[in-house]
Amino acid sequence: MSASIVTTEVAEPYARALLSLTQDSGTTDEVNGLAGEVLGLLAESQELADF
Repeated sequence: MSASIVTTEVAEPYARALLSLTQDSGTTDEVNGLAGEVLGLLAESQELADF
């Protein structure tokens, strides 16, 4: 399965659903900040990146 298929078929629907939930609850900025922190940790840690 190619990365573009995974992105299109799996990741995008979940991302849209998460965005909708955060907008409904007014927590979009908070979730965005947390996601940025997780991405930062992944970028800094080879062990986490391998996971």
